[in-house]
Amino acid sequence: MKDLRIHVYAVCKNEMDFLPHFFRYYNAIAEKIIIYDNQSTDGSREFIQSQSKGVLRDYNSRGVLRDDIHRWIKNSVWKESRGIADWVIVSDLDELIYHHNLLEYLQTCKSKNVTIPKVKGFNMIFEDELTKDVSITDQAKRGAYSIRFSKNILFDPNKIEEINYSPGGHHVEPEGEVHYGSYQGLKLLHYKYIGDFSRLQNRWNQIGREISEINIKNAWGVERQNSEEFGRRFQYVKNNAELVVHNNFISLRRVIDFLKRDRKPYI
Repeated sequence: MKDLRIHVYAVCKNEMDFLPHFFRYYNAIAEKIIIYDNQSTDGSREFIQSQSKGVLRDYNSRGVLRDDIHRWIKNSVWKESRGIADWVIVSDLDELIYHHNLLEYLQTCKSKNVTIPKVKGFNMIFEDELTKDVSITDQAKRGAYSIRFSKNILFDPNKIEEINYSPGGHHVEPEGEVHYGSYQGLKLLHYKYIGDFSRLQNRWNQIGREISEINIKNAWGVERQNSEEFGRRFQYVKNNAELVVHNNFISLRRVIDFLKRDRKPYI
């Protein structure tokens, strides 16, 4: 069985708090991690360039949030992976695609001709400070299910001709060989609610102040201009969070399965 080649594409602006976790996670499975950076000033650019799998590319929205530019990037740039990669992941910087055995699962998808695996999305929450030398999925394991964040960010670039993301990437209208298969435990972990509430509230408000006229005209992301909306969403996620990442449970199940197969007495 050949090794899978996976390319990750993401957009970034001042994401130095999360970038180390993003790279730590995807370095384990990806061949390349291509980041389109929007003039970051917090060290994000230097960090991306320091990563052996990192590729830094620039774009410039002139200091405002332009979801039309984000949509163009997400709908276009992955096409360079055709004929090279088996899978592409096209995400925001706070999104991780998760399965307890992701590479094995993607091999199974290939064998069944699944080209866009079905996914369930979760808004993850973790109110403590993350440790940067420990995988985020071993720390922040709880989240609230969200149909809006059940985003199809993983697909086969050789079978999908156009992905046709909506603004924000919450919906797709793919063209080509479109086969979703059945849901088999693939999750999108959206790590928006990580850390101190006041810091998260300030970031929400900052992005709200950067909403472009194009976004306002099309009602894209304008909820960020409402400071109280963040508190409502944060509280909803906190109240509805459940255990999403079952690392320890899965490991125990594997041990139990092994013991059931091996019935020889131990000395």
